[in-house]
Parts: sequence; C-alpha cells; structure tokens
Amino acid sequence: MRWLAILAITSSSLLGQSFTKSKMFMEEDYKLRLRNVKIDFQDSALVVTREKASALRVPYTEITGIEYEKTKHRRWKTAVLLTGFALMSKGKKHWFTVLQGEQETVFRLDKSNFAKILKAAESRTGKKIQMIATRD
Repeated sequence: MRWLAILAITSSSLLGQSFTKSKMFMEEDYKLRLRNVKIDFQDSALVVTREKASALRVPYTEITGIEYEKTKHRRWKTAVLLTGFALMSKGKKHWFTVLQGEQETVFRLDKSNFAKILKAAESRTGKKIQMIATRD
C-alpha cells in the first residue's frame, strides 16, 4: 500500500501542471492589455495558451529568473457602487514575472492558485523566486 502511495505522488509530480484564472499582458493595437490565459508547466517548457492557441512557449533553460510581487489597492469602484465601507478595505493583486534575458513576461495571478503556481515555477525552473517588496 505504501508503494502505491509513493508511485501516485511520483507520477503526479512528473505530469505537467496547468493553471487557469491567470492573466498575461499582451500587446494588441500597440497597447498592453491583460488577457485570460492558461499557464501550463510541461516537462521542458512553460507554455501559455489563450483560447486554444499557444501564446508563449519558454524552455526552462532560457528562464533567467522569476519574480513575485503582491500589491494592495483601495476598492474605489466598489465604494462608489455600494458603500463607503469598501474604501476601508484593500484589494490585493498577485504579480508573477518570468525573466528571459532582456525580455519580461508579466502575469496577474488569482488568489486561489498563486501559491501553487509559484511552487511549480520554482520546482520546474530550479530558480529561487525573487520576492519584490509589497506596495500599498
């Protein structure tokens, strides 16, 4: 029974990991826009897809660094629509950056899966995540 559990854990770690609820900055009409994407950590590369089309493929050997930043912001839109109490609370955004030489790819991650994505990125690339100071 113990061997079965070890085999299940080992085989699941060898499979690619996919994460939805992520957004990536993409250039459209000479403007940067956040678009919904799926981040897939495959055996040899980080693959990002958007609406069934591959948007980006980065081999792990080409990744020079990974960064994480959490920002806080006031909930202005919610306060205007609902109540002033929303001004007292702060929303949080999770940013994940993949460095590839001079090129940077920036993702906005969901609160439900940002920790899993960071763990997968660190284990697949072998790079230590550089934490950027939190901005208020």
